[in-house]
Amino acid sequence: MSPEQFLAKLAKNGPEPAYLFLGPEAFERTRCRRALLDAVLPSEQRENGFTRHDLDRTPLAAALDDARALSLFASRRVIWLAAAEAAVGLAIIISVYRTRETLNVDQVDLLKL
Repeated sequence: MSPEQFLAKLAKNGPEPAYLFLGPEAFERTRCRRALLDAVLPSEQRENGFTRHDLDRTPLAAALDDARALSLFASRRVIWLAAAEAAVGLAIIISVYRTRETLNVDQVDLLKL
């Protein structure tokens, strides 16, 4: 989905529970993030309702624990996970291991047609 498609869908349908923004353009990711924040959190709730975790520095488990915790000061929350590409890659590796019980590349042929 392009940034323009995301912005149009957000304006038409409102926010979904979760998004994964990928792409080489930091400007476009920032533009979409700002639009999402505008759609979900009024400016007076952003101090308590917006949290950013960098998964290069914060373990995924800590970020998920934060997402499960209720906020005492904000009725709605946006939790932004930066560097999520690493977590997605790790999830794929874990899924392959659970399915095939090996990470030997010669034995893993899930992507073959």
